[in-house]
Amino acid sequence: ARRRRATRARAAPDDDRDAAVKMKIRAVTRACALATLALAHADVAGAASFAVGGGDGFAGAPSFAEEDYAYQTPDLAVDLASPLVAYRLVTTALRQEVPLWLDAIIVSAALGALWVVVTGNHSLDSVLQ
Repeated sequence: ARRRRATRARAAPDDDRDAAVKMKIRAVTRACALATLALAHADVAGAASFAVGGGDGFAGAPSFAEEDYAYQTPDLAVDLASPLVAYRLVTTALRQEVPLWLDAIIVSAALGALWVVVTGNHSLDSVLQ
């Protein structure tokens, strides 16, 4: 009986770590779902900046092949945040650890891009033209 108690006592930190990892994965999954829902409810002009490939296959999508397409602030925000979020999702799916400082940068970039798209912020448009 004593041996089992000692084993359980040693296993407790691992159980706590597993529970913390599961909570973190659930939090990331919920954040991604929330971001998807928020982007789905954004106006068509804001959501159209997420379509890639041109206007033929996507209703309301801008044609990137045109020379007069104006690169806007939401485009920049999504272009900066999307590789970071993709890295985070792939790393989490492969059950690898992301350093805390990099995780903070990724979350900040994703929330910043979400804020720019949802609020329709175009403050950098004049610089991007």
